[in-house]
Amino acid sequence: MTELTDAFLYDAERGDPDAQSSLGLTYAQGLGVAQDYEQAAYWYEKAAKQGNTHAQLSLGFMNDNGLGVPQNYEKALFWYKEAAELGHLKAQFQLGGMYEQGHGVPQDDELAAFWYEKSAQQGEPAAQFQLASKYENGEGFEQDFSLAAFWYEKSAEQGNSDSQVNLGIMYYEGRGVTQNLIEAYKWTFIAAKNENQDALNNIEIIQETMTPTETSDARELANSCLFSHDESN
Repeated sequence: MTELTDAFLYDAERGDPDAQSSLGLTYAQGLGVAQDYEQAAYWYEKAAKQGNTHAQLSLGFMNDNGLGVPQNYEKALFWYKEAAELGHLKAQFQLGGMYEQGHGVPQDDELAAFWYEKSAQQGEPAAQFQLASKYENGEGFEQDFSLAAFWYEKSAEQGNSDSQVNLGIMYYEGRGVTQNLIEAYKWTFIAAKNENQDALNNIEIIQETMTPTETSDARELANSCLFSHDESN
């Protein structure tokens, strides 16, 4: 063990939930110790029972995927919900997925959408993508292409390539937004740079409907967005 791990263990054994959660992460990722999912789950549970939301999320994930404990969707659901109700955006996203897939609970599009929206409003790009998809397809909400485009764009701006592809399609078709081939190409080009296969397939179709000047302008916009994103990271 490292000195840091020893310090976590010292505090964890004395009931400190943050130390217990950190020790769980140490074992889960093998940071200075041999990776041990059973020990990770043990310490995450100690912290989770004291209300540590990171530990609750992590314990939910371990039960969800059978890591260190037998796979148990009901327990995964319980711990995701504990953290989600305390405002943890990734737990809210995971809980939405449980309701969408019917894992540990009857399948429920409305509750899936509810939790995706909670997470999306806190800025989780994967939840924003799922929420946009719900609005686009009328699952859990009344179909609303404008809100679908809104949430796809929020997610796309954070680098989610699936959202970038879908936003490109919406601009290409004029669904939920005013049709704009330059914006369609821009977002599809960005997704293609992120190696999204759908974008690579779509970009030639979009380009065929554009003038060379429009294509050049769209690439310039896309490259500017990519540069700005790189600069911010």
